[in-house]
Amino acid sequence: MNTDALIMHSFYQQMIEDTKPFLKGVKVSDKYIVDKNENDMSDSEHYIRYTSFYSVHLFGLCCQLERAVKLLSNFRDDNKNEIGRGYHLSYNIENYFIRLDSLYDRILQLVNAIFNFGFDDSKVKKDKVLKKISEVDGYSELMNSLYELNNVLKKYSDEKRNIIVHRYSYFDKELDMIEMFYDPIYSKIILQNTDNVENFKQIRKERLSFYLRKKKKEFNEINEECFEKLFLILNEIEKEYTLKKQELSF
Repeated sequence: MNTDALIMHSFYQQMIEDTKPFLKGVKVSDKYIVDKNENDMSDSEHYIRYTSFYSVHLFGLCCQLERAVKLLSNFRDDNKNEIGRGYHLSYNIENYFIRLDSLYDRILQLVNAIFNFGFDDSKVKKDKVLKKISEVDGYSELMNSLYELNNVLKKYSDEKRNIIVHRYSYFDKELDMIEMFYDPIYSKIILQNTDNVENFKQIRKERLSFYLRKKKKEFNEINEECFEKLFLILNEIEKEYTLKKQELSF
């Protein structure tokens, strides 16, 4: 499953239609939550604009995770580039895991908005949101899907994210070797002091190509698994979104 499947979900399609009347005259830069107390708008309009804000930012993160796979290969190799192919790759791998770890938080923000739980952004935490959901009848499937997604993210992202953010860089022996092979200073020394330049270049190219194929496959599979769980979550929150709109229209 990819982002095309997510955007075609009936929840997103419904939200796109609901927000159309409010988009006239709105600039792309106006990406803030409208404070109902400062604007003359109905409860229904405020709810739609409030929930669409978090929907857009959740979908935007999904797109970033999908594009991150392509960015692994997006490197311009020339004599002026001082970054090095390996360091560019490690940066994008660490960036992927940090963004992946943000996915659950973005979903909780959207759930908080859809159910109108009233938590401030900074107070939206997993335990608080799940407790609130458990108090609403008919959403056991939503609870299950949120737990399942959390387990997926813990398996792939939790430990790596904590290491990257709080302790040290992403550790991978293969990646360390690629960084060394493509280090601008080290590789320049090697290329100047070896009789078999072409052999060195071929070896590092093969290592890089093999590693890229492996990482792209891994990240695509992670994205697909996460998006499948997210699709199920959208099924559930769509029901509450529809109900809330009807309640606020009267």
